[in-house]
Amino acid sequence: MRTHVFRILLLTIVLSGCSKQLPEINPYCYAPKSASIPWNPPKKAIKQTMSVLEACVCNLPPENEELNVTDLFDIALQNSPVTAESWAMAKASASSYAMARSLYYPDLQFEGSYEKIRNGAIYDGVLFINEENAYGPMFSLTWLLLDCGERQATVNKHLQTLHESNWSHNESIQEVLKTVADAYYAYLYEKANLVAFQEDLTDALEAYTSAQKKLEFGVADIAEMLQAKTYYLQRKVMLTQQEARVKNSYVYLLNELGLPGDTQLAIADFPDQAPVEEFTTAADDLLELAKVMRPDINAGRSKVLAAQAELDRANSAGWFTLDTTLELGETWYNNGKKTTKDYLVQFDLTLPLFRGFYYNNQIKEAKASLEDAKSELKRLELSAIEGVLTNYHLFEAAKVEIVLTKEYKESAYEEFKSVFANYNAGTTTIVALLNSSAAFADARARYIEAKKALFSSIMNLAFSTGTLTQNAPSEKQEDGKTNAQERKRYDILYNEKN
Repeated sequence: MRTHVFRILLLTIVLSGCSKQLPEINPYCYAPKSASIPWNPPKKAIKQTMSVLEACVCNLPPENEELNVTDLFDIALQNSPVTAESWAMAKASASSYAMARSLYYPDLQFEGSYEKIRNGAIYDGVLFINEENAYGPMFSLTWLLLDCGERQATVNKHLQTLHESNWSHNESIQEVLKTVADAYYAYLYEKANLVAFQEDLTDALEAYTSAQKKLEFGVADIAEMLQAKTYYLQRKVMLTQQEARVKNSYVYLLNELGLPGDTQLAIADFPDQAPVEEFTTAADDLLELAKVMRPDINAGRSKVLAAQAELDRANSAGWFTLDTTLELGETWYNNGKKTTKDYLVQFDLTLPLFRGFYYNNQIKEAKASLEDAKSELKRLELSAIEGVLTNYHLFEAAKVEIVLTKEYKESAYEEFKSVFANYNAGTTTIVALLNSSAAFADARARYIEAKKALFSSIMNLAFSTGTLTQNAPSEKQEDGKTNAQERKRYDILYNEKN
């Protein structure tokens, strides 16, 4: 009867429609019906999804307060999911290291048991029923007393993995700062170009107006006026496109800061002077600095040490271990009428003899992993050398370029004024005027580009040497030391420790 009822209930569930079926009966009901049909979430799923809290935004400074690159660094580090993820991974590695150290401690457990038994037997035609119960506590302790270095190597491996995670977190911070700096200077570049394009449009309008007046007075033909008008409209179109680029670069900057694209911030313009004195040292000194300061190289070194520790563990895994087990408890029978004192003292010496060449191949695997870690470290060092030298050469070129483009801009301005005056006086053509105006516009653009290149090269050089911190290269720390002095102090401390 019960089986019949169960079958009826099961058949009712199956025939009642997909919405009421259990996932263990028909799991496909809970997925989209086909590859071409989107999932229609139920109300419960929508409610659960919307219950997840949105990422909170940090407190921002007032809108009228101008923010420089170091202020943006503060905002980015408070909101960046990249550094939050690397920090979480570092904390997870720290927990793994702490768990590995549990091998040094004994394993203590408590177990409480209760058992009730009822059985019967027939002897000589008579039924005998036996009932009894037993209960009591038991404490057990197991402890690894001695091994051939496997425990120490395991702990050391987790320690070096923790160091690798910590260095990777530092690398994530530097990558976030570099990305923010690149986005910041890109926004300032587009913003400065917008001002330059507005000035270019003003110059083109003056040339167009002058050509119109000369046409009205009959001293120029309509071709000159149309050339000036075409040049003016061209600059107007370029200005419209530049306005969109400024807005998009601002949205990109906010995204790199971890902020919504509609956040309103007041961004400071380029500083008056670039802190070129921060990197007056020779390229060789910067290379040595990068070897000490770059977090990716230090993470690579920690990875090599972790791989070496794993090799040490594999070498010692095939040797003997000595463990001890201690148990202490008491058992009561038949509601306490009888009792026993239980204890166990045991020592176990384990020596692996053969496991299908497992330990041999484990050592080979660890050796291969060590070689892989060393190769990756070499790749990181070569990449660091390339990055330092490349950015150093760009920095040296940017210092010269900013001076030349400034002179170029000043010369082009003087040329434009002279040609414009000559055109109004009727001693030169509209082609010469438009060419000089285009040259002046090109000079403006090149000067702005050179300024961006100089500031970007400083940040890139700081990043490639591993010295890009929350303080910008031009800022001073609270104790009055520049970052260059702080880097030198760190270098000395590092060498003393090693």
